[in-house]
Amino acid sequence: MGMIMDIQKIKKFIDSLFDPEYLKEVNTLEKLEKIKIDFLGKKGIFTSEISKLKNLSKEEKITNAKELNALKNKFLEFYEKYKDELDSNKKPTPTKSDITLPVYDEVGKIHPLRSCRSRAIKIMKDLGFEFEDGPSVENCYYNFDALNIPKDHPSRNERDTFYIKESADSKEKRNILRTHTTAVQIRALESGKYSDNFKVFSIGDVYRRDDDTTHLPMFHQIEGFVVSEEASLATLKHFLLSFLKMFFEKEDLEIRFRPGFFPFTEPSVEVDIKFKSGNWLELLGAGMIRKNIMEKYNMKKGFAFGIGLERITMIKLGLNNMNDFVKNDLYWLKTYGYSSFEHICYS
Repeated sequence: MGMIMDIQKIKKFIDSLFDPEYLKEVNTLEKLEKIKIDFLGKKGIFTSEISKLKNLSKEEKITNAKELNALKNKFLEFYEKYKDELDSNKKPTPTKSDITLPVYDEVGKIHPLRSCRSRAIKIMKDLGFEFEDGPSVENCYYNFDALNIPKDHPSRNERDTFYIKESADSKEKRNILRTHTTAVQIRALESGKYSDNFKVFSIGDVYRRDDDTTHLPMFHQIEGFVVSEEASLATLKHFLLSFLKMFFEKEDLEIRFRPGFFPFTEPSVEVDIKFKSGNWLELLGAGMIRKNIMEKYNMKKGFAFGIGLERITMIKLGLNNMNDFVKNDLYWLKTYGYSSFEHICYS
């Protein structure tokens, strides 16, 4: 099979990053993030070229994959070094406190993530779901093996997942910071607390090596699954539509299913939401729980879904930068924070 890779294109892109004149233009973290998206994003140069590996012979795949990984590492070295420089340039000059300034007796507001988390919990419980929790530090069995994620899956790579050494002098890295709350699904099934018909959900922190305007290395995920003889894609769509209508407080809300792939569901779907403009946005992933997982726990049919809390909160509030959630900007918190405890409930 002939060569179809354009590795020179990637080399040229990386070489251009070290041009002093070009670096003068990259003077903010936002511009640096744009470069990262242009290179590693879904439509980025590197992503486009690496997708061509499947069309190559075995020998060509090995050769090109090694070269591509070396170029990716070179880019990441540039990115991390330059990001540190920009971060250090942003540090404000320390100022003395003026103790004579007046004190403003203002009532604080609830962080929008906290409020929307509590709102989601309330809706799930109103829909008949029981809450289950799981550890943030998880082992590979619950996070990967029990969910049909093979040993060579990209998500197991140290560039995607945070591994934890068993001890300071140990070379073993068996535990991880969980990459999804789907691990709770297996723990719930193993618990023996549930029979053939039940609804369970979890909500909590998850961790992935990803950081840009639409991703954070730590974010929150709502995981839910239903086991029932009536479980189907139709009942899955009915539930998701009910949940989203209540969350967004919008009765005429529209969603659509597209074919997707997840190791732990089959068939799998990507779920999009429609805006007033007519545009669609990918919102979450879902599907029917795979047969081998269900049979292992003597159960027949079920569906599962995973929703990013930050994503639905951003849509609800009209935000476009996920980093705003963690900046602790007082003006932003006053603008988007909630003053009411109406939706606050604790799990």
